Amino acid sequence: MPLLLIIFTVYLEPCLLEYEAVKEGKAFFWRMDKVRAESFIPEMDISFCGFGLYDSNRKGNGVFELMIRQGFPIHPFVKGEVDIGAFQEVGDGQGILPYWDPLLEPKYIICNFETEPVVSHTNFDVRTEKAYLLFDIGTLSIGTGRNRLKVGPGYRSNLLLSGRGQPLNFLYNARVKKGPLHLFAFNAGIEDSIDGKRISCQRIELYLSCVTIGITEAVLHKKENFLKYVNPVEFYYITQRRGKDNEDNLVASSDITFTKNGKKYYLELLLDDPIIFHKERPFKGGMMLGMYLTDPFGMPSSDFRIEATALPRWTYTHDYSDQINALTANGLPLGFFGGSDCIDIYTEFTKYWTRDTVYSLLPTPYSPLPTSYFSLILEYLAHGDGKLNIGWQDEKENYPQPRKIKIPSGCKEERLRVGIKGTLAKEKFSITTGVYVERIKNYMNRDGNNFTRVSIKTATLFTLP
Repeated sequence: MPLLLIIFTVYLEPCLLEYEAVKEGKAFFWRMDKVRAESFIPEMDISFCGFGLYDSNRKGNGVFELMIRQGFPIHPFVKGEVDIGAFQEVGDGQGILPYWDPLLEPKYIICNFETEPVVSHTNFDVRTEKAYLLFDIGTLSIGTGRNRLKVGPGYRSNLLLSGRGQPLNFLYNARVKKGPLHLFAFNAGIEDSIDGKRISCQRIELYLSCVTIGITEAVLHKKENFLKYVNPVEFYYITQRRGKDNEDNLVASSDITFTKNGKKYYLELLLDDPIIFHKERPFKGGMMLGMYLTDPFGMPSSDFRIEATALPRWTYTHDYSDQINALTANGLPLGFFGGSDCIDIYTEFTKYWTRDTVYSLLPTPYSPLPTSYFSLILEYLAHGDGKLNIGWQDEKENYPQPRKIKIPSGCKEERLRVGIKGTLAKEKFSITTGVYVERIKNYMNRDGNNFTRVSIKTATLFTLP
């Protein structure tokens, strides 16, 4: 009788344990446990994740999810991947998390479309993180299915599509490369509480010796005839103006990147519903400026990055609060993670030491562990009281001169975060520890709601053959 050998490699992934102490005397334990097992089946792994707030009043509330990931090496030119999970909310579930907290990791924000509990008194749902089929021959790639997408040169603050929003349901996602010229286009549905919401996008990139230039045009729409913007050749602006109306929300961005001698400088400009010369209407746009340096300050094996982002009020929103054509999914931005009416400055310095490798009996020859490093993080974020579900026409009486308001506007929430993080990586084990001090003023845009909190995050990763 043949012997069936089953091998599992178990990882405990980052951000497993977080303790927050608030200066006012309130304290709670935010626990996130995630276990991932890579099985003997090629390209497949299973993970379990649970997180919630555990204090004396809300103990037992949280979200628990089981996710299965399977890759399909169909052909040298055709590949696919499916990530599907089932989750349930216990107690108040995600109601325990603040409605607006842009520094929360978006990947832990799960949307439940069930109006009534499915199982007992808990909210249960099944979600598909990724179900994607891709044909790729190098110069040409065409994909279809559900996936996340990032557009632009940014590290974490891309303005049009940041990749930190919810996955999109692609009718098609195509890229053509011809020498220094790359053409990219997609048509996708947005899973939202509003039925039939879609986004179409086309982008051209020019790669020169040290300079990369990108121009992107996108349109948000909700039409019975969703084929209106399927054609990836004609400009969306022209397509819209030839129709009977122009209610669809056009979005455009341009970016430029300069790279040389281990240094990278980049700029992205966004125009949402581009109306430039009408002074009685708000300017809906944004800017992101970034820099990345390797071996800065004469220190080898290190890097330094900084990104500064500014977006005025009503960017990503439509004129009215119906949200049909807003660049959001379930109230969360698809663009910059902080949303509109926001300024963010993020800096990070990292010093690296070693990179170790984990060898196992899995079909892949090895799995890399994190590099040993030490990081210093400093971030300032200010967010006004503008909301993504409120358009300018709904606030017109309060802001008769919308181009003269400040960024951010109204009662602004300000955050200053300082962090120290380090990872020690060995052959089959690594540990990451970080300490963050955050001063928050006018939290949730409530005047005088100030506090300081300290977060200690510890994560371990190890291999058990």
